[in-house]
Amino acid sequence: MTENYGIIVCKGAGNRGPLHFSLKHIDYCPDIFCSEHWFVIGSIMTAEMEKKLYPYAKQRSHSPVICDYTSRGPQKDNGSRGITFTAPGFAITAPPKWSSSLNQQVHGTSVATPNVTGSIACLLSALKANSVLYSPATIRLALSNTAYLPNGRNKLEFGEGIIQINAAFEFIKTFATNAFVPKTLPQLSISDSNMNGIFLVKEEYKEIIKTFYVKLKHNFGHKQIPWILKLFSTTKTNFIQHSKTLTNNEFSVETDTTSLQPGSINYAEIYGYDSSNLSLGPLFHLPITVIIPERATKNEFFCINTQHSLRELSFYSLRKILFLKNGIPFTFFFIPPFQCIKCEVAITAMERFPISTDLKLRYSTQFSKKLSFCQKNDVRKFIIDTDIEKMWELSITSITRSNDEQKFKLEIFFTC
Repeated sequence: MTENYGIIVCKGAGNRGPLHFSLKHIDYCPDIFCSEHWFVIGSIMTAEMEKKLYPYAKQRSHSPVICDYTSRGPQKDNGSRGITFTAPGFAITAPPKWSSSLNQQVHGTSVATPNVTGSIACLLSALKANSVLYSPATIRLALSNTAYLPNGRNKLEFGEGIIQINAAFEFIKTFATNAFVPKTLPQLSISDSNMNGIFLVKEEYKEIIKTFYVKLKHNFGHKQIPWILKLFSTTKTNFIQHSKTLTNNEFSVETDTTSLQPGSINYAEIYGYDSSNLSLGPLFHLPITVIIPERATKNEFFCINTQHSLRELSFYSLRKILFLKNGIPFTFFFIPPFQCIKCEVAITAMERFPISTDLKLRYSTQFSKKLSFCQKNDVRKFIIDTDIEKMWELSITSITRSNDEQKFKLEIFFTC
Protein backbone atom coordinates (compact mmCIF):
# COMPACT_ATOMS: atom_id res chain seq x y z
CA MET A 1 0.00 0.00 0.00
CA THR A 2 2.82 2.41 0.84
CA GLU A 3 4.25 1.98 -2.66
CA ASN A 4 0.92 2.13 -4.49
CA TYR A 5 -0.16 5.37 -2.82
CA GLY A 6 3.23 7.02 -2.19
CA ILE A 7 2.90 6.88 1.60
CA ILE A 8 5.91 7.64 3.84
CA VAL A 9 5.93 5.81 7.19
CA CYS A 10 8.14 6.88 10.10
CA LYS A 11 8.83 4.19 12.72
CA GLY A 12 10.68 4.45 16.03
CA ALA A 13 13.86 2.38 16.17
CA GLY A 14 12.99 1.13 19.67
CA ASN A 15 14.52 1.64 23.11
CA ARG A 16 16.65 -1.49 23.52
CA GLY A 17 20.06 0.15 22.98
CA PRO A 18 22.92 0.64 23.16
CA LEU A 19 23.38 -2.92 21.90
CA HIS A 20 23.70 -3.57 18.19
CA PHE A 21 21.12 -5.80 16.42
CA SER A 22 18.49 -4.42 18.83
CA LEU A 23 16.05 -3.16 16.18
CA LYS A 24 12.77 -5.03 16.40
CA HIS A 25 12.00 -7.21 13.38
CA ILE A 26 8.65 -6.48 11.74
CA ASP A 27 7.13 -9.75 10.51
CA TYR A 28 4.46 -8.12 8.38
CA CYS A 29 6.99 -5.90 6.58
CA PRO A 30 10.47 -7.49 6.69
CA ASP A 31 11.95 -5.07 4.14
CA ILE A 32 11.21 -1.79 5.95
CA PHE A 33 14.88 -1.31 6.82
CA CYS A 34 15.80 -0.93 3.15
CA SER A 35 12.55 0.53 1.75
CA GLU A 36 12.45 4.11 0.47
CA HIS A 37 8.93 4.46 1.95
CA TRP A 38 9.88 3.55 5.55
CA PHE A 39 12.07 5.74 7.77
CA VAL A 40 13.43 4.17 10.99
CA ILE A 41 14.14 6.93 13.53
CA GLY A 42 16.71 7.06 16.34
CA SER A 43 16.94 9.54 19.21
CA ILE A 44 19.64 12.16 19.93
CA MET A 45 20.60 14.55 22.73
CA THR A 46 22.23 17.95 22.13
CA ALA A 47 24.06 20.30 24.52
CA GLU A 48 21.20 22.81 24.13
CA MET A 49 18.66 20.16 25.11
CA GLU A 50 20.73 19.24 28.19
CA LYS A 51 20.73 22.88 29.31
CA LYS A 52 16.92 23.01 29.18
CA LEU A 53 16.32 19.57 30.67
CA TYR A 54 18.90 19.85 33.47
CA PRO A 55 19.27 23.61 34.18
CA TYR A 56 20.93 23.10 37.59
CA ALA A 57 23.57 20.64 36.41
CA LYS A 58 27.07 21.59 35.25
CA GLN A 59 26.80 22.57 31.60
CA ARG A 60 28.94 20.87 28.95
CA SER A 61 29.55 21.69 25.32
CA HIS A 62 29.52 18.75 22.91
CA SER A 63 28.26 17.75 19.52
CA PRO A 64 24.98 15.79 19.39
CA VAL A 65 25.18 12.25 20.80
CA ILE A 66 22.91 9.29 20.25
CA CYS A 67 20.77 8.52 23.28
CA ASP A 68 21.93 5.51 25.25
CA TYR A 69 18.53 3.79 25.01
CA THR A 70 18.21 4.03 21.20
CA SER A 71 18.29 0.69 19.39
CA ARG A 72 21.10 0.22 16.86
CA GLY A 73 21.61 -1.65 13.61
CA PRO A 74 22.59 -3.56 11.64
CA GLN A 75 19.95 -6.10 10.67
CA LYS A 76 21.37 -9.63 10.61
CA ASP A 77 18.70 -11.04 8.30
CA ASN A 78 19.28 -8.64 5.39
CA GLY A 79 22.52 -6.78 6.20
CA SER A 80 20.88 -3.34 6.13
CA ARG A 81 22.08 -0.44 8.29
CA GLY A 82 18.78 -0.30 10.17
CA ILE A 83 18.58 3.35 11.28
CA THR A 84 17.51 5.88 8.63
CA PHE A 85 17.57 9.24 10.45
CA THR A 86 17.81 10.68 13.95
CA ALA A 87 16.05 13.54 15.74
CA PRO A 88 15.70 14.97 19.28
CA GLY A 89 14.07 12.40 21.53
CA PHE A 90 13.28 14.33 24.74
CA ALA A 91 10.35 16.60 25.58
CA ILE A 92 8.93 18.53 28.53
CA THR A 93 5.16 18.20 28.51
CA ALA A 94 2.10 18.70 30.69
CA PRO A 95 1.22 15.62 32.78
CA PRO A 96 -2.32 14.20 33.19
CA LYS A 97 -4.76 16.34 35.19
CA TRP A 98 -4.63 14.03 38.19
CA SER A 99 -0.86 14.55 38.61
CA SER A 100 0.47 17.06 41.16
CA SER A 101 3.48 17.89 38.94
CA LEU A 102 3.47 21.01 36.77
CA ASN A 103 5.34 19.24 33.96
CA GLN A 104 7.16 16.03 33.19
CA GLN A 105 9.99 14.78 30.99
CA VAL A 106 9.35 12.12 28.38
CA HIS A 107 11.92 10.47 26.17
CA GLY A 108 12.31 7.65 23.67
CA THR A 109 12.42 7.01 19.96
CA SER A 110 8.63 7.38 20.12
CA VAL A 111 9.31 11.06 20.91
CA ALA A 112 11.93 11.47 18.15
CA THR A 113 9.67 9.88 15.52
CA PRO A 114 6.83 12.48 15.72
CA ASN A 115 9.51 15.18 15.36
CA VAL A 116 10.52 13.66 12.02
CA THR A 117 6.94 12.95 10.93
CA GLY A 118 5.80 16.50 11.63
CA SER A 119 8.86 17.96 9.90
CA ILE A 120 8.24 15.87 6.77
CA ALA A 121 4.56 16.93 6.80
CA CYS A 122 5.68 20.57 6.82
CA LEU A 123 8.10 19.80 3.97
CA LEU A 124 5.32 18.25 1.86
CA SER A 125 3.06 21.24 2.52
CA ALA A 126 5.79 23.64 1.44
CA LEU A 127 6.45 21.66 -1.74
CA LYS A 128 2.74 21.64 -2.62
CA ALA A 129 2.46 25.37 -1.94
CA ASN A 130 5.32 25.96 -4.36
CA SER A 131 3.92 23.52 -6.97
CA VAL A 132 7.02 21.33 -6.72
CA LEU A 133 6.55 17.69 -7.74
CA TYR A 134 7.97 15.01 -5.44
CA SER A 135 7.88 11.29 -4.64
CA PRO A 136 8.92 9.25 -1.58
CA ALA A 137 12.24 8.63 -3.35
CA THR A 138 12.73 12.39 -3.81
CA ILE A 139 12.00 13.03 -0.11
CA ARG A 140 14.38 10.30 1.02
CA LEU A 141 17.12 11.49 -1.35
CA ALA A 142 16.77 15.08 -0.13
CA LEU A 143 16.73 14.18 3.57
CA SER A 144 19.68 11.79 3.17
CA ASN A 145 21.87 14.25 1.28
CA THR A 146 21.19 17.16 3.65
CA ALA A 147 21.22 15.34 7.02
CA TYR A 148 23.86 16.40 9.56
CA LEU A 149 26.22 13.63 10.71
CA PRO A 150 28.58 14.85 13.50
CA ASN A 151 32.26 14.11 12.93
CA GLY A 152 33.31 10.61 13.93
CA ARG A 153 29.78 9.37 14.58
CA ASN A 154 28.70 5.89 13.55
CA LYS A 155 26.00 5.38 10.93
CA LEU A 156 24.79 2.22 12.69
CA GLU A 157 23.66 4.66 15.43
CA PHE A 158 22.91 7.88 13.53
CA GLY A 159 21.80 6.54 10.16
CA GLU A 160 22.21 9.30 7.58
CA GLY A 161 22.24 11.78 10.47
CA ILE A 162 19.99 14.45 12.00
CA ILE A 163 17.33 15.68 9.59
CA GLN A 164 17.68 19.28 8.33
CA ILE A 165 14.23 20.04 6.95
CA ASN A 166 14.95 23.54 5.56
CA ALA A 167 18.00 22.28 3.68
CA ALA A 168 15.93 19.37 2.30
CA PHE A 169 13.33 21.84 0.99
CA GLU A 170 16.01 23.89 -0.79
CA PHE A 171 17.55 20.68 -2.18
CA ILE A 172 14.27 19.57 -3.78
CA LYS A 173 13.52 23.06 -5.14
CA THR A 174 16.98 23.19 -6.72
CA PHE A 175 16.56 19.86 -8.51
CA ALA A 176 12.86 20.13 -9.32
CA THR A 177 13.63 21.01 -12.93
CA ASN A 178 16.49 18.53 -13.24
CA ALA A 179 16.18 16.30 -16.28
CA PHE A 180 16.92 13.25 -14.13
CA VAL A 181 15.54 13.02 -10.61
CA PRO A 182 14.62 9.36 -9.94
CA LYS A 183 11.04 8.48 -8.97
CA THR A 184 12.34 5.31 -7.32
CA LEU A 185 15.76 4.53 -5.89
CA PRO A 186 17.95 1.59 -6.98
CA GLN A 187 17.91 -1.64 -4.97
CA LEU A 188 20.87 -3.95 -4.32
CA SER A 189 21.15 -7.72 -3.96
CA ILE A 190 24.25 -9.63 -2.88
CA SER A 191 25.49 -12.72 -4.73
CA ASP A 192 22.01 -14.07 -5.62
CA SER A 193 20.81 -13.83 -2.01
CA ASN A 194 18.09 -11.88 -0.24
CA MET A 195 20.69 -9.71 1.47
CA ASN A 196 20.68 -5.95 0.84
CA GLY A 197 24.03 -5.46 2.57
CA ILE A 198 27.13 -7.40 3.59
CA PHE A 199 27.18 -8.81 7.12
CA LEU A 200 30.11 -10.95 8.31
CA VAL A 201 31.22 -12.45 11.61
CA LYS A 202 34.74 -13.84 11.47
CA GLU A 203 34.83 -17.38 12.78
CA GLU A 204 37.91 -19.06 14.19
CA TYR A 205 40.17 -20.62 11.54
CA LYS A 206 37.89 -19.43 8.70
CA GLU A 207 38.91 -17.47 5.62
CA ILE A 208 39.69 -13.81 6.21
CA ILE A 209 39.39 -12.57 2.62
CA LYS A 210 36.06 -12.86 0.86
CA THR A 211 34.63 -11.52 -2.42
CA PHE A 212 31.00 -10.50 -3.00
CA TYR A 213 29.20 -9.67 -6.24
CA VAL A 214 26.54 -6.98 -6.02
CA LYS A 215 23.67 -6.60 -8.49
CA LEU A 216 21.96 -3.23 -9.00
CA LYS A 217 18.25 -3.13 -9.87
CA HIS A 218 16.65 0.14 -11.02
CA ASN A 219 13.73 1.55 -12.98
CA PHE A 220 15.57 4.14 -15.04
CA GLY A 221 14.44 2.61 -18.34
CA HIS A 222 16.99 2.71 -21.13
CA LYS A 223 18.94 5.58 -19.61
CA GLN A 224 22.58 4.55 -19.18
CA ILE A 225 23.91 5.86 -15.87
CA PRO A 226 27.69 6.40 -15.73
CA TRP A 227 27.99 5.12 -12.16
CA ILE A 228 31.02 5.75 -9.95
CA LEU A 229 31.53 4.22 -6.50
CA LYS A 230 33.04 5.80 -3.38
CA LEU A 231 33.81 4.32 0.04
CA PHE A 232 32.78 5.79 3.41
CA SER A 233 34.21 4.08 6.50
CA THR A 234 34.26 4.79 10.24
CA THR A 235 37.06 2.24 10.75
CA LYS A 236 40.61 3.59 10.50
CA THR A 237 41.88 0.34 9.02
CA ASN A 238 41.03 -0.11 5.33
CA PHE A 239 39.35 -3.51 5.09
CA ILE A 240 37.38 -2.96 1.86
CA GLN A 241 38.42 -3.10 -1.79
CA HIS A 242 35.78 -2.51 -4.46
CA SER A 243 35.15 -1.81 -8.13
CA LYS A 244 35.22 1.87 -9.02
CA THR A 245 32.47 1.57 -11.65
CA LEU A 246 29.66 -0.84 -12.63
CA THR A 247 29.70 -3.34 -15.49
CA ASN A 248 26.28 -4.59 -16.64
CA ASN A 249 24.83 -3.16 -13.39
CA GLU A 250 27.20 -5.26 -11.26
CA PHE A 251 30.24 -4.55 -9.11
CA SER A 252 32.46 -6.54 -6.76
CA VAL A 253 33.48 -6.00 -3.14
CA GLU A 254 36.34 -7.71 -1.28
CA THR A 255 36.58 -7.76 2.52
CA ASP A 256 39.89 -8.44 4.28
CA THR A 257 39.76 -8.87 8.07
CA THR A 258 43.52 -9.36 8.53
CA SER A 259 44.19 -6.04 10.27
CA LEU A 260 40.91 -5.59 12.16
CA GLN A 261 41.04 -5.51 15.95
CA PRO A 262 39.67 -8.46 17.97
CA GLY A 263 36.44 -7.61 19.74
CA SER A 264 35.53 -4.88 17.23
CA ILE A 265 32.58 -4.07 14.99
CA ASN A 266 33.61 -2.40 11.73
CA TYR A 267 31.23 -0.54 9.45
CA ALA A 268 31.56 0.95 5.98
CA GLU A 269 29.33 1.98 3.09
CA ILE A 270 29.89 2.11 -0.65
CA TYR A 271 28.03 4.99 -2.28
CA GLY A 272 26.83 5.01 -5.89
CA TYR A 273 26.86 8.34 -7.75
CA ASP A 274 25.70 9.36 -11.20
CA SER A 275 28.98 10.85 -12.46
CA SER A 276 27.08 13.09 -14.89
CA ASN A 277 25.01 14.53 -12.03
CA LEU A 278 27.22 14.47 -8.90
CA SER A 279 25.32 17.32 -7.21
CA LEU A 280 22.38 14.94 -6.68
CA GLY A 281 24.51 13.08 -4.16
CA PRO A 282 24.60 9.29 -3.77
CA LEU A 283 21.62 7.44 -5.25
CA PHE A 284 22.29 4.17 -3.42
CA HIS A 285 24.50 2.79 -0.67
CA LEU A 286 25.79 -0.68 0.19
CA PRO A 287 26.17 -1.24 3.97
CA ILE A 288 29.07 -3.49 5.07
CA THR A 289 29.40 -4.77 8.65
CA VAL A 290 32.28 -7.00 9.80
CA ILE A 291 32.56 -8.24 13.40
CA ILE A 292 35.75 -9.78 14.83
CA PRO A 293 34.77 -11.46 18.13
CA GLU A 294 37.64 -11.96 20.55
CA ARG A 295 38.32 -15.36 22.09
CA ALA A 296 39.58 -15.79 25.61
CA THR A 297 43.24 -16.58 26.39
CA LYS A 298 43.91 -19.79 28.28
CA ASN A 299 45.78 -19.44 31.59
CA GLU A 300 47.21 -22.48 33.35
CA PHE A 301 48.46 -22.92 36.92
CA PHE A 302 48.98 -25.65 39.51
CA CYS A 303 47.54 -26.07 42.99
CA ILE A 304 48.02 -28.60 45.83
CA ASN A 305 44.91 -30.62 46.58
CA THR A 306 43.92 -32.29 49.88
CA GLN A 307 46.04 -35.37 48.98
CA HIS A 308 49.12 -33.05 48.77
CA SER A 309 49.56 -33.70 45.05
CA LEU A 310 49.81 -31.16 42.27
CA ARG A 311 46.69 -30.58 40.21
CA GLU A 312 46.67 -28.61 36.98
CA LEU A 313 43.89 -26.04 36.68
CA SER A 314 43.04 -23.66 33.90
CA PHE A 315 40.89 -20.64 33.30
CA TYR A 316 40.32 -18.30 30.40
CA SER A 317 40.45 -14.52 30.47
CA LEU A 318 39.99 -11.37 28.41
CA ARG A 319 41.55 -8.02 29.33
CA LYS A 320 41.08 -4.55 27.89
CA ILE A 321 42.07 -0.99 28.82
CA LEU A 322 39.14 1.37 28.19
CA PHE A 323 39.16 5.10 27.56
CA LEU A 324 35.57 6.27 27.96
CA LYS A 325 33.90 9.59 27.21
CA ASN A 326 30.51 10.56 28.56
CA GLY A 327 27.59 9.09 26.64
CA ILE A 328 29.66 7.25 24.01
CA PRO A 329 29.41 3.46 24.46
CA PHE A 330 32.39 1.12 24.29
CA THR A 331 31.29 -2.05 22.49
CA PHE A 332 33.10 -5.36 22.82
CA PHE A 333 32.27 -8.68 21.13
CA PHE A 334 33.54 -12.00 22.50
CA ILE A 335 32.93 -15.75 22.30
CA PRO A 336 33.17 -17.71 25.58
CA PRO A 337 35.24 -20.90 25.70
CA PHE A 338 33.40 -24.14 25.01
CA GLN A 339 31.20 -25.36 27.91
CA CYS A 340 31.73 -22.23 30.03
CA ILE A 341 28.40 -21.38 31.59
CA LYS A 342 29.41 -18.33 33.66
CA CYS A 343 31.99 -15.58 33.64
CA GLU A 344 33.06 -12.93 36.13
CA VAL A 345 33.38 -9.36 34.88
CA ALA A 346 35.67 -7.01 36.84
CA ILE A 347 36.06 -3.29 36.09
CA THR A 348 38.75 -1.21 37.81
CA ALA A 349 39.07 2.59 37.86
CA MET A 350 42.63 3.39 36.76
CA GLU A 351 42.55 6.95 38.09
CA ARG A 352 40.76 9.17 40.59
CA PHE A 353 37.82 11.06 39.11
CA PRO A 354 37.02 14.63 40.25
CA ILE A 355 33.34 13.85 39.68
CA SER A 356 31.67 10.55 40.58
CA THR A 357 31.21 8.41 37.48
CA ASP A 358 28.62 5.74 36.77
CA LEU A 359 29.08 3.00 34.18
CA LYS A 360 26.01 1.49 32.57
CA LEU A 361 26.58 -2.04 31.27
CA ARG A 362 24.43 -4.16 28.97
CA TYR A 363 25.09 -7.60 27.58
CA SER A 364 21.56 -8.50 26.48
CA THR A 365 18.36 -6.57 25.86
CA GLN A 366 17.06 -7.94 29.19
CA PHE A 367 20.15 -7.26 31.32
CA SER A 368 21.63 -3.94 32.46
CA LYS A 369 23.77 -2.97 35.43
CA LYS A 370 24.90 0.34 36.88
CA LEU A 371 28.27 0.64 38.65
CA SER A 372 29.59 3.72 40.51
CA PHE A 373 33.25 4.80 40.72
CA CYS A 374 35.10 7.69 42.39
CA GLN A 375 38.47 6.60 43.82
CA LYS A 376 41.44 5.17 41.96
CA ASN A 377 41.55 1.35 42.08
CA ASP A 378 37.83 1.07 42.82
CA VAL A 379 36.82 -2.41 41.61
CA ARG A 380 33.32 -3.57 40.74
CA LYS A 381 32.52 -7.22 39.94
CA PHE A 382 29.49 -9.15 38.75
CA ILE A 383 28.60 -12.50 37.16
CA ILE A 384 27.20 -13.11 33.67
CA ASP A 385 25.57 -16.35 32.55
CA THR A 386 27.06 -17.56 29.26
CA ASP A 387 25.16 -20.80 28.87
CA ILE A 388 25.54 -20.97 25.06
CA GLU A 389 28.73 -20.88 23.04
CA LYS A 390 27.78 -17.93 20.85
CA MET A 391 28.92 -14.38 20.21
CA TRP A 392 28.16 -11.97 23.04
CA GLU A 393 28.21 -8.18 23.00
CA LEU A 394 29.14 -6.17 26.09
CA SER A 395 28.35 -2.45 26.00
CA ILE A 396 29.79 -0.02 28.59
CA THR A 397 28.69 3.63 28.72
CA SER A 398 30.14 6.31 31.01
CA ILE A 399 27.59 8.59 32.67
CA THR A 400 29.29 11.65 34.16
CA ARG A 401 29.19 15.46 34.08
CA SER A 402 32.86 15.60 33.07
CA ASN A 403 34.09 16.18 29.52
CA ASP A 404 37.37 14.38 30.27
CA GLU A 405 38.28 10.94 28.98
CA GLN A 406 38.32 8.36 31.78
CA LYS A 407 40.47 5.24 32.05
CA PHE A 408 39.25 1.83 33.21
CA LYS A 409 40.48 -1.75 33.10
CA LEU A 410 38.08 -4.47 31.94
CA GLU A 411 38.72 -8.11 32.87
CA ILE A 412 36.52 -11.11 32.08
CA PHE A 413 37.32 -14.48 33.69
CA PHE A 414 35.88 -17.81 32.50
CA THR A 415 36.25 -20.99 34.52
CA CYS A 416 35.71 -24.25 32.62
